[in-house]
Amino acid sequence: MSRERTILNADGTATVVPEVRRKPSNAQINRETQVLGRMFSLAKQDDKIINRPHIPKLKEPRPHKKGFFEYADFLKVRDQPIPYLRNIVEF
Repeated sequence: MSRERTILNADGTATVVPEVRRKPSNAQINRETQVLGRMFSLAKQDDKIINRPHIPKLKEPRPHKKGFFEYADFLKVRDQPIPYLRNIVEF
């Protein structure tokens, strides 16, 4: 998000740049509602409320796994170190 701002141009005129808001991601919404759910749980523990409401979670896209490589790349990495370290690297 960026706030609305006024830019003074070289010719003396002012340009207003409007506020820009991004749509919040499902992950961001889930983290914020998680805090709300925790608040209800604590209120129930203190007997401030009788029932904790159900707060559904939104689906989040799974991130792609990083750090994996193909077998040919593994062999290149395995063969790099000093021979007596090869078993440790392979493990």
